[in-house]
Amino acid sequence: MLSPEVLSALPRPRAANQGPGEATAPRPCHPTGVSSGVRRVREQVGQVARFDTTVLITGESGTGKEGVARALHALSPRAAGPFVAVNCGAIPAELLESELFGHEKGAFTGAHAQRRGRFELAEGGTLFLDEIGEMSPLMQVKLLRVLQERVYERVGGGEERRCDVRIVAATHRDLPVEVAAGRFRADLYYRLNVFPVAIPPLRARGEDLPLLIVDLNARLAARGYPTVAFSEAALAALARHEWPGNVRELENLMERFAVCAGGAVVGVAQLPFETLSLVADAPSAAPAILAARAAMNARCRAFFAARGVLEVETPILAQATVTDVHLASLATAIAGRPAPYYLQTSPEYAMKRLLAAGSDDIYQLCKVFRDGESGRLHNPEFTMLEWYRRGLDHHALMAEVEALLEALLGARFQWPAERLTYRAAFERALGVDPLSAPLTTLAGLARERAGAADPGTDRDAVLDLLMAVVVGPTLGRGRISFVHEYPASQAALARLLPGTPAVAARFEAYGEGLELCNGFHELADPAEQRRRFEADRAARAARGLPVPPVDERLLAALAAGLPDCAGVALGLDRVLMLATGCGSIREVLTFAVEEA
Repeated sequence: MLSPEVLSALPRPRAANQGPGEATAPRPCHPTGVSSGVRRVREQVGQVARFDTTVLITGESGTGKEGVARALHALSPRAAGPFVAVNCGAIPAELLESELFGHEKGAFTGAHAQRRGRFELAEGGTLFLDEIGEMSPLMQVKLLRVLQERVYERVGGGEERRCDVRIVAATHRDLPVEVAAGRFRADLYYRLNVFPVAIPPLRARGEDLPLLIVDLNARLAARGYPTVAFSEAALAALARHEWPGNVRELENLMERFAVCAGGAVVGVAQLPFETLSLVADAPSAAPAILAARAAMNARCRAFFAARGVLEVETPILAQATVTDVHLASLATAIAGRPAPYYLQTSPEYAMKRLLAAGSDDIYQLCKVFRDGESGRLHNPEFTMLEWYRRGLDHHALMAEVEALLEALLGARFQWPAERLTYRAAFERALGVDPLSAPLTTLAGLARERAGAADPGTDRDAVLDLLMAVVVGPTLGRGRISFVHEYPASQAALARLLPGTPAVAARFEAYGEGLELCNGFHELADPAEQRRRFEADRAARAARGLPVPPVDERLLAALAAGLPDCAGVALGLDRVLMLATGCGSIREVLTFAVEEA
């Protein structure tokens, strides 16, 4: 939400007949804004502009990558030379070679005359290769040669031509993920990624919205359009919008109102539906998403009914909670009862008590709560589907999770799913064995690949960082990935598998880089479980975190006899995101935490 101070800085209405000369001139810096992310981009542009270093600009569509490329050119010694832009994704693969390198007369059918390519047109200046991630593998090879040797040949010609151009490339894709998937050449990526510049999305720089509106109004005025002013409520709605189209979406919205509003103040009721849905007190999710959630819940229940698994309900408020150092519980008090009570991060403990008391296979679809988790992929309150199957190990449960995900996601993914060990996932993404590599090696990778200035000396924390930032985003691309056999130190409530080194009977599933679930072949030894709880509590105390009590009722249930079983917790909100193509969790929630 924009503060009153920021809102007051926004422009007031201007009459429809006000002349363009009376408007404020556009700001000379690019990108526009005062946020830390934008300031960082401008600093990087200033650092690298005077050198001929190759620059790779990354950012979502509509964030202004070409504007940054033009700023690099304008501030460089090549500013007097040409700036030539080519969209590699907009030109058919079979024509891109001719577009870049030119062709000789008669080189192919329709080549009636010699034609200069973009490299030749950009001689002495800057060549901007937009959407480089869309380039075909064959063209990647040919571009790599030019970058390495600075020579090229026209199509149909045999003469090598030297080029003197500065290369700036841009993409909305995650190129390390594309490299890992075999869709983009690693050697070309490293040639391009000499000086990376990442442009933040508009949703991450809400404080820039006022200046952007001022600048876009100035551009409208320069074209003879009336400027646009928004009511306070409309501005608040715009500030809450996710802006999937980024600055381009805002620019198009303002031009629409410049044409339609005729200089009148734009109110909430005039905003398009997709923006209006984010107004305070309105639902976070569109009606179609709410319907999709209802249908998904029904499919889940039908899935378990067909397998004879009983739906249960357990308390979401209890006297004990998890001890895991990575999870934070929300606590409250009940009048007349010993404090505190905890909102549960998972129904796991209560469901295991049911199993120990004689319940057969059970599942639960419920709300759970985790403090400190809020962002594009997190909400403090979210929906979890958790179930337990007697007589299954984690491999058999993985097969059942895959069957459910196929029923819920269908044609959005290829089937069957991929299965690989934790070790194999790290070796594929980072070329390192996470179970045996020295901590110094892992910490070096965390600094180099995950941007950690000081990774610390906690081995599991470093591994978690690498999994979250580097390994995880490569998983589940087009095909669900199951990762299993985690380090023994990350067993949590899973039993250990024999071997050297020992590993945990634990798995996670990923879809399009999102962690979807966490499953265990459940630990049934009460003494070992108590040891792990106490180790967690000691670690929490050492970090200055709250130290919750051990759940003695769960340990008593384990002592009474937990049947051999496997269990899994699946985040349904993220599955719904994948099913509906939503980019943030708030888009699939009835009311996100900001509106609750």
